[in-house]
Amino acid sequence: MKKVKADDYYNDGVFELARFGNTVVSSNHMTEEQHTLWVRKIAESYEPLVEEINDLVTRIRELIGQVSPENLLNYLVSMNMFASLNKTSEIDYSADLNCQLRSVEYVQSVLVSSPNIYEDNKEVDNKDESIYADIMRLSTLLYGKMQHFYMVWAAKAESEHAVSDDELKYLMLAQPMALVRGNQYQNFRIQVLSALINPHNEEIKEIYGLSSKELIDGLKVMEHNLSSGRFDAAKKMRTLMDRLPDFFDNLPDDYQEEAHETMMQMIGLDLFDVKKHTKWPDFLIEDLSLEIDSDSSFYDHELYSGWPIWELPVQRRPFIRLSGVSYCFDYYNFFDNFFVHYKQLFFLKE
Repeated sequence: MKKVKADDYYNDGVFELARFGNTVVSSNHMTEEQHTLWVRKIAESYEPLVEEINDLVTRIRELIGQVSPENLLNYLVSMNMFASLNKTSEIDYSADLNCQLRSVEYVQSVLVSSPNIYEDNKEVDNKDESIYADIMRLSTLLYGKMQHFYMVWAAKAESEHAVSDDELKYLMLAQPMALVRGNQYQNFRIQVLSALINPHNEEIKEIYGLSSKELIDGLKVMEHNLSSGRFDAAKKMRTLMDRLPDFFDNLPDDYQEEAHETMMQMIGLDLFDVKKHTKWPDFLIEDLSLEIDSDSSFYDHELYSGWPIWELPVQRRPFIRLSGVSYCFDYYNFFDNFFVHYKQLFFLKE
């Protein structure tokens, strides 16, 4: 057999790696004694890591309670949209960016689980935007620590024989997957939901008084608004600006109204208003909404309170109700979890 020299080679006595073009081959030469010591060493970092994550969770919650929920969520959505520009495949997303994209789901879950001391009549504070940036940074850091936590937790469980080997293997496969958001490609998402919903047209009519088509039409609108709505609004605003010289100093009322509406779609919350854009009945939207400090379950856990390892409130009810309006901000969770919402709404509703 002809021997092939590796393009790159590494060996520290325990781990051996060799690269042949695009192929990487690895071997683990760790003895059983070395493995036991290695697991024990990792397990020793459990308590400090838990304390560090608890401090992060507390700090994020404190900051969120001090600022405008509307402005904070608008900031996070905007930053995530800009960060996703020109990214056509999952390979374009870094690990940090994937964690950043989770900031909306986490912040919304904290908001519906916590009191908010922000006053609506508060004067504009230039420090608010820096607080928004801190919340996004800390949320990104929090999600980044979750994968490390699972490894440390597993090492502790193994060293203490807290669970069987089969249970440990299952947990280590299942828990990290809880952080995965398996979005279908946008072109197919509505097709998948349509195949699920259309056969239950009569049940939907009986419970909510609308057809499966009307429900799907609302989903299509939110799909557009949450993905490309702001970019389409920006294109429309450019067209309106090109028309501006035609009016000189006499702007028609309909032009001003159209320009204002387009601007609110670009920078405001208009596109996220569920009622305005779906025409769904109020009680359907209410069944999918939570308000500020209306669900304390996220912080009721004795261990890991407020950690994103638990089911998030936004995964049960995707909309948040602010000042009497239900908004959908979380593009990355809404369609992923609509299957769950659908089951709860149409088959488990009492």
